[in-house]
Amino acid sequence: MYSELYLPAGTVVILLIAFAFLLHYTAKKFRKPPAKAPATAPKAKPDAPRPKVWLGSGEGFRTGDTSFRIEKREPKVVKHKPMGRPKIWLEECTDRSVTARCDHQDAWKHYLRWCHEEERQHVPRQKFLNIISRELPPVPGERAFAGLVLLEAVA
Repeated sequence: MYSELYLPAGTVVILLIAFAFLLHYTAKKFRKPPAKAPATAPKAKPDAPRPKVWLGSGEGFRTGDTSFRIEKREPKVVKHKPMGRPKIWLEECTDRSVTARCDHQDAWKHYLRWCHEEERQHVPRQKFLNIISRELPPVPGERAFAGLVLLEAVA
């Protein structure tokens, strides 16, 4: 009965777009992969020096060849000062009191002076405050430690 099929114009456009995408993506599957560049021969690496192998006390090192040589090890030179441990400072340079309080800044300056006089390297400020905060309770609402008294005579 009906010899013609009627579709709205919008539907025709959508079908054409869908058909174009279908052709595009199915054609992708059957495309030839791009030609690869010819492989080049791997570059020769220069011979790296062989590591020294310790043979035991007094025998020296053995290198890649068969020769042996005895090398004396020099003692390690410590170029930095030993660390000033905040817990040691807490034991040596402070006292505890129930009513006392000590500002963070005062404790830090006292610790730095102690490290300088003991010829020790100080730990970073935040690490110092974290370590001392584990030992002493903070004063609520202030940057201070409760119960800490700084001794005037720093070792």
